[in-house]
Amino acid sequence: MAKQIFRDDISDQVIHFTKPAAETAPDKFLEGALEVFDKIVSAKFLLGGNGFIKGSYKCVCFTEAPLGKLPILFANRKNLEVRYAPYGFMFGKKWLFAKGARPAIYGEDNDFDILPEKMKFRHVKYHLGDDYITDHTWEREWRLRADRLDFTPDDVTLVVPHRAIVEYFREEYKSDNWHFIALSDLGIPIDSIEG
Repeated sequence: MAKQIFRDDISDQVIHFTKPAAETAPDKFLEGALEVFDKIVSAKFLLGGNGFIKGSYKCVCFTEAPLGKLPILFANRKNLEVRYAPYGFMFGKKWLFAKGARPAIYGEDNDFDILPEKMKFRHVKYHLGDDYITDHTWEREWRLRADRLDFTPDDVTLVVPHRAIVEYFREEYKSDNWHFIALSDLGIPIDSIEG
């Protein structure tokens, strides 16, 4: 068995966070994100998208940022211009790696052109210049090139803002044995997040 080195800055899990539909009013951000989350739980699959993906490859995207750091991100969502809500789907890296998911490759626009075709879907623009900065490395992104990712309750842990949402989903989906993590249990007052 291969040895794994312990690192507290990287997780062995990755999370796909949801966001509300594009037409959702700003004051309905969290409600809209919950609605999208609920639809995904019911359908048991994530759809690939091509927004912010050079080459328009369809991908399902994830973050490998440690779970313990994420509540701070959501509590400061407006100041950091974070477009995601505290509703997500957490998968084991090994499970996704076996399906073809890989860490993003951060680089300048022209780095995209020199990547082999089978790796281009992983490119994320990164630029540190005097004129502008594009730095999304905090996302620690992973991508799975796919139109759709199907999953079962055994494959995923549902990430929700607080325990009341856990109770709602346990009642709503009694026949499924979903696993949950409530971000508020990590010590950040998630209920204070503004839409």
